[in-house]
Amino acid sequence: MKFIVLDTNVYGWALDGSRGVKKHSAINSLSLVQKFTEDKDGKKRQFEIFSCKDIKKETRKAKEPDLERLHDSLVSGLISFTPEIESLAEEYYKTCKERGIVGIQKSDCRIIASVTFAGIKFFVTENRKTIIKDDVLSVLEKVNKKGKLKTPSIITSNDALKILF
Repeated sequence: MKFIVLDTNVYGWALDGSRGVKKHSAINSLSLVQKFTEDKDGKKRQFEIFSCKDIKKETRKAKEPDLERLHDSLVSGLISFTPEIESLAEEYYKTCKERGIVGIQKSDCRIIASVTFAGIKFFVTENRKTIIKDDVLSVLEKVNKKGKLKTPSIITSNDALKILF
């Protein structure tokens, strides 16, 4: 069984793809979500999709009922925040700021810290401007190594389609 967290933007792009948007992010996210839906409906499941408080909150804040429904239909469980997760997120954020990395949000750091502490193997995001940047990935590796934590694979929907299916 593979454990995965999908970022809010993956759900959003998947909805856009279902509405005819032809951007690569939309097409790939829709294909990925369809594969996960087929897996969830199958007899022998290969994947468990988890979420966390910030992702669930973002799907609600969008005031897009289809986004909420899509999220809730795929998610098997919610990762609870703990003081350790909050501390790790603060360390990510502080280190990013010290290195002059712009655009990274505290919520991004909380999501990644949640995924890390939960031992989730894959975090799928289309957030190329902040999360999937070499300097951010380097910070995550450095901070996690110091704390003896394993950094999840942070990948795009397109990468997930290639790696997981």
